[in-house]
Amino acid sequence: MASWNFSAKLLLLARCTPNNFCILHRSGAMEGALVAAAARLMFDKVTALLQVDEKLKTITGTKRKMEKLKELSTIIDMVIQDIEYRPFIHDAVKDLLKKLKYLAYDLEDVVDYYDTKVLQKKQRSKTSLRPVRDFFSFDNQVVFKSRVGGMIKAITESLDSILLQKSILLNLPQSSIRMSEPSLCRETHSCNSFVVIGREPEKNKIVDMLTKDDDDESNHGIVKVIAIVGMGGLGKTTLAQLVYNDARVQDHFSSLTMWKVVGAEFNPTKIMKSVLELATGASVNISEIDLVKQKLEKALSRKKFLLVLDDVWNEDELQWGVLKAALTCGARGSKILVTTRSQQVSLIMGSSNTTHPIQQLSRDDCLSLFQQFAFGDQAVDQNLMKIGAKIVEKCGGVPLAAISLGSMLRSTREETYWSSVLNSEIWRLGNQEDKVLAVLKLSYDTLHPWSKKCFSFASLIPKNYRMAKDLLIKLWIANGFVRSEGNFDAETNGNHVFNDLVMRSFLILFTPYYDYYSDSHVTECTMHDLMHDLARSVSADVYWNSDEDSVEDIGKRIYHLQIYERKFPNMTRVVLDKKPLHLRTFMYFTPPPIYITFEKDQSA
Repeated sequence: MASWNFSAKLLLLARCTPNNFCILHRSGAMEGALVAAAARLMFDKVTALLQVDEKLKTITGTKRKMEKLKELSTIIDMVIQDIEYRPFIHDAVKDLLKKLKYLAYDLEDVVDYYDTKVLQKKQRSKTSLRPVRDFFSFDNQVVFKSRVGGMIKAITESLDSILLQKSILLNLPQSSIRMSEPSLCRETHSCNSFVVIGREPEKNKIVDMLTKDDDDESNHGIVKVIAIVGMGGLGKTTLAQLVYNDARVQDHFSSLTMWKVVGAEFNPTKIMKSVLELATGASVNISEIDLVKQKLEKALSRKKFLLVLDDVWNEDELQWGVLKAALTCGARGSKILVTTRSQQVSLIMGSSNTTHPIQQLSRDDCLSLFQQFAFGDQAVDQNLMKIGAKIVEKCGGVPLAAISLGSMLRSTREETYWSSVLNSEIWRLGNQEDKVLAVLKLSYDTLHPWSKKCFSFASLIPKNYRMAKDLLIKLWIANGFVRSEGNFDAETNGNHVFNDLVMRSFLILFTPYYDYYSDSHVTECTMHDLMHDLARSVSADVYWNSDEDSVEDIGKRIYHLQIYERKFPNMTRVVLDKKPLHLRTFMYFTPPPIYITFEKDQSA
């Protein structure tokens, strides 16, 4: 049984593609030649795996075996990257990919264990004679070799199992798109700033709905609900932010304006407590619903307030009734503005006559948005924009799709690459929401391997949570996702990865602020909720998030786990019973959140 060293990497308390470039064309003899070349590359990788497997079984000596394992780790990473670029892989390939990823983790574990023991040997040899004598004792060496030998045996057995399915690897569907050379973002803030195009008419319409019907007697004693409804990626939250920050709205609701992100969990008591905290500016430590209601009624009494409930999923009319009853205590003219993907939600919340279905962007507005993210302040290449215009037509007026593809194509000016995006298989999907998710996945596939790992890690962070940039980079480094390389230290490389994710719109920056507690300027970031969904989908089976995953999903192969404070007492025993023996990261979110990263100690 492995044991854990929880003190290995206690970080802090906080408030809160390989570098080659390949294009596959979809035309005639050129396509056939490139597909054949890609198939040959995979054949070479499978051959290399077979050769390493055979050598591992014949090589004697732990040191030589470890050198071969490091070689195997490199090949496995290349195979994983190759599979992830393939379009629409079937279940058998997904299962094999999962096994390869587990093998990659196991390889890292045994190499880390071996290197750690070698380092300990060197450190002890510099101290007293007794520890050296103990380390070189026969029993100690036997245990060490036995453990390493057992780990290597387990790896070779896993590799043998994978190689029995090598035909799957040799018959993978070919991708029309390969990742480009990653570029460093020299204008991070400008290429990721709050960009809004084409929403002015809709903003004005909703502003009028909020400010011009206070004298309607039919609404006396009933707080009015206005809903912005639309599929993911259309910009509902962005439109709500425009409305919320409009000077006319702020003047009209000068007594009180509040913004609450709701998400999938709709708990009336918790929402009431959050609204009470927003209304009073003080933390609320009471749990009795009647007492919370009394205090909320007092805080809102005789105030004309605006409350934004962002990203609502609840379709339970009874739960909404409990919350609404507690919010009908404000002055006449108080309003609730809701954003949701569901028409049913808007009906339940009583906004049938005040629902605003958010519109797709016009072709010109979508093209303008795409151009801004694809070129920024640089000169526009008209030949590329002709291809870009055709890509934008396929985006269906969805801003997030245009932003994601524009950000992705910003890194290259190769016409063949832009054409490969235009001719991608993703446009064959019929459902518009599926197309948007496929566009995001396409952008993910073109990320550098470092950036992919760091983006996947963000699936641990709750939706709409503001994470400090410096803390996020420290967590990446602690997990080994970014390391020192060449003349660049780990923090420099971590900043490069962060900028890359910002430039490609996987992360969204907030304006830095001065933190008096730390006496420094703090940069925070968040993710669009669909980007968060993407991060969760590409990190499945390895990452576990207490906000969105079920307890049944905790397995022995969970490597990174996050638990909210409110769920911790009930989750502790469950997690221990599940025995996630490979756990590397535990994130405990509380105000202030605690982040702990630790490594496995195989010595016990």
